[in-house]
Amino acid sequence: MFENAKVVFFRSLEFKGRSDRYELWSFAWLLFLTLILLTVVNSIVFGPTVTESFTVTISNGVQSQGIQKKVSYDSGWLGIVLYAVVALPLFSVCWRRLHDTGLPGWLIATPVVGMATTYLIFHFSSETVQIDTAHLPNGLDFPTEMQVPQNPATFFIGWAIAVVSMLVTVVLLTRSSQPGPNKYGPNPYEVPT
Repeated sequence: MFENAKVVFFRSLEFKGRSDRYELWSFAWLLFLTLILLTVVNSIVFGPTVTESFTVTISNGVQSQGIQKKVSYDSGWLGIVLYAVVALPLFSVCWRRLHDTGLPGWLIATPVVGMATTYLIFHFSSETVQIDTAHLPNGLDFPTEMQVPQNPATFFIGWAIAVVSMLVTVVLLTRSSQPGPNKYGPNPYEVPT
């Protein structure tokens, strides 16, 4: 697994050729285990992440609001550093993995398009709602308005587009290698003669 990770890092700038399933998924498994380790280390050294958020709920025409405190355990800045280090190698191995199945590598950007579509749907189908700040404690700086979807169905459609695009990408990355050479190069499982 570690040898494979070295290969993935050495091929970070290589967007030609093919990568087999083992190359991608052993690297993904190593990243997953590393994130678990970083979460444990970050939680022990720096403690949990505490975030406060202001929530507004509208139910049956009645608006209620309040401050919610959320305690979470995550990889913190250590995880951010890891994401920055592995972003390009992960992107390139996914690109080559799609080549191995006979598909163009640019399809790896499908989730980005799905998320951008979701954002645009939310942005153009939302309305601005005023927030009643009279009941908030003094000295706290909160926004006085927020964006709320006009139609929950529209928001759900955008969310579904993003989720489906991610699932389709994962399915494409798990497909078997195309047998024999293809337009992207020789099959990584076959020994060149």
